[in-house]
Amino acid sequence: MIDVFGADGSSEKDAALKIAEDFLTLWPDLKTNEDSVKIYAGAKLFGYPVQDVDIILACDFKESKKFSPIRPVNCQGDGGVEKREIYVDSLLACIEVKDHSGGRVRFEGDAAFVQYVRGNSAGWHPASDQSLAQLHSLKSFFQNELNATPFVINLIYFTNLESSDLPIRPNNFVPSNISPKDLLTVIAEIQKPYRKKNGKCYLSVGPGDLESNQ
Repeated sequence: MIDVFGADGSSEKDAALKIAEDFLTLWPDLKTNEDSVKIYAGAKLFGYPVQDVDIILACDFKESKKFSPIRPVNCQGDGGVEKREIYVDSLLACIEVKDHSGGRVRFEGDAAFVQYVRGNSAGWHPASDQSLAQLHSLKSFFQNELNATPFVINLIYFTNLESSDLPIRPNNFVPSNISPKDLLTVIAEIQKPYRKKNGKCYLSVGPGDLESNQ
């Protein structure tokens, strides 16, 4: 089952619904099966250094889901490359949503900056630093509140940019026109799936999933 939470009418909720649509395009059975995909738009982590997280994506699959990456993905375990199929056991991501147009976004290497205009002044804000701070707060939340240490990735979702506006991958930038397979490929490029003894590459939030599928 896939669930999307959050107030309607926000760019965060719109992006969350698009991500849900992408997952359903890849795996239509998420509408009815016992898998758990939960997407929280406008999430709050009260008491943590960064309390506002635009989107939290949490996936836990009863049986591994698979997709075909659109680019070769480096794997952990054997240091090899996977071109055909990647399996997903679980995922956890925090996603920063930016509505800035192309002229108000700039990239410097792997870092993204967005321009804010306040009154007669304008300044550039480090979106990548903000996204990383959200990641650390989310990890701290799981460690302190749930006694868990999951692997978390962070993405920056640009609602007004397209793939052609972004730097050459790999990076953690997500454009508005990203395809479902490309979204999962971006996640895999960041997290680097683990190749198990069965020869297949898996994405997982922690070693418990890895061990259970060997």
